[in-house]
Amino acid sequence: MALVDGQQATKDKYGIIQGNGGAVDKIAGDSGNDMLQGQAAFNQYYGGEGNDTFKLVAKFANSAGAHQGQSLAYEDQFAYITDFQGAGVAGGDFVNFTGFNGSTLKLTHTGATNSSGTLYYYSVEDNAGTVFNFIINSVNNKALEKGDFGFY
Repeated sequence: MALVDGQQATKDKYGIIQGNGGAVDKIAGDSGNDMLQGQAAFNQYYGGEGNDTFKLVAKFANSAGAHQGQSLAYEDQFAYITDFQGAGVAGGDFVNFTGFNGSTLKLTHTGATNSSGTLYYYSVEDNAGTVFNFIINSVNNKALEKGDFGFY
């Protein structure tokens, strides 16, 4: 069962589990291959089983404002993906950067590794020089690799 902020959610007509906006969206997929899109100032994603797509959208990151400028502080992140299962795995999870055309992705810090994975801190810099931060907990302890993400 898909959830948004603890409440049962259904996929929209495009097959996306949409957050509802506000200060925080906590979005959880079900056992299938889900696409999850947050619409809040901070979005927390949990894909669950399946090959999931985590859609990070520039207009929502821009609306937050506070997340601009490279930082490792949790409050300066615009997204946290709690269970990424990609990192070079064929058919694994995927990060879709929508509206970040011409942007660059940079690994800024490798955090703790424990039984639930390794934390990787990233920044995305757009054409205007604005920097957005997000965190991925990689359950296979690998950083993002080519094929794990794309800019659209």
